Amino acid sequence: MKIKWNIRMMMVKNNIHSGAELKRQLETVGVNLSSAQVTRIVNEMPSRINTKLLLGLIKIFRCTTDDLLSVEHEDGDRESISNVRPLHSKEKPEQKASKKNARQINTTLKKDREPRDLEDLSELTGGPARCYPVKREDK
Repeated sequence: MKIKWNIRMMMVKNNIHSGAELKRQLETVGVNLSSAQVTRIVNEMPSRINTKLLLGLIKIFRCTTDDLLSVEHEDGDRESISNVRPLHSKEKPEQKASKKNARQINTTLKKDREPRDLEDLSELTGGPARCYPVKREDK
C-alpha cells in the first residue's frame, strides 16, 4: 500500500505554476513557510505534515484531504484489509467471539501468574507502617 501526494496535480488545477505562487497563496491564508520548505513539499511527499499547512492547502485548492492524499493498493493489500468493516456500516461485529477470546486470554494470564509471598508484599507497599507523633493544638 502506498500513499500518493497529489499536490502538483492540485496546483495545476488551480493555475498555480510555481512554488513561489504557492508560497504567496499560503501566506494569504496564514501559513508562513520558507521557500525551501515549499520546494520540498512540492517536490516530494512529506513524511509528516502540519495540520495548519494541510488546512491551508485545503483552503487554497478548495478540496478535501482525499484530493491531496490518495492510497494506492497493491495486489496483496486488498485481501489483507478485506475483513475491515466500514466505519458507518450497518453490520454488527461478532461480539460473542471477542468476549470468548477475552475470557481465554484472562484465564491463561491467571495460570501464568506466580503466587506472591507476604514478605514480598511488604516490599511492594514500602515496608512496614511507621508511627509518627501527632501534634495537638490546645484550645
